[in-house]
Amino acid sequence: MLVLDVAIVATLLPRVPLDDAELIATLGAALRAAVEQGARLGEHWHGPELQRIDAALRRAAGESAGAVRAVLERAREQARHYRATRIELRITVDLEALETSAASGALRIR
Repeated sequence: MLVLDVAIVATLLPRVPLDDAELIATLGAALRAAVEQGARLGEHWHGPELQRIDAALRRAAGESAGAVRAVLERAREQARHYRATRIELRITVDLEALETSAASGALRIR
């Protein structure tokens, strides 16, 4: 199983061009598996950040702005629940960026 280091993913992924459908699918599946594994183990602290990154990958893969917004809203609620204010802020910025980028279909990971 692929083990993800949240700090590495959050740091390096913004520098990866998101124009390779296979790469996007692989990264997205790994992120979703990490979130599910964390939930099974009761380790939820990294979930909101991984979901935030997954939302950008989903948008790059062509999912609708509405579907991506739902992922980001759930992630923001979790961040609030865990009082992860910096992650909550990052998610809020991504939600605002999603609104402005809805026409282009892009959502850049920050």
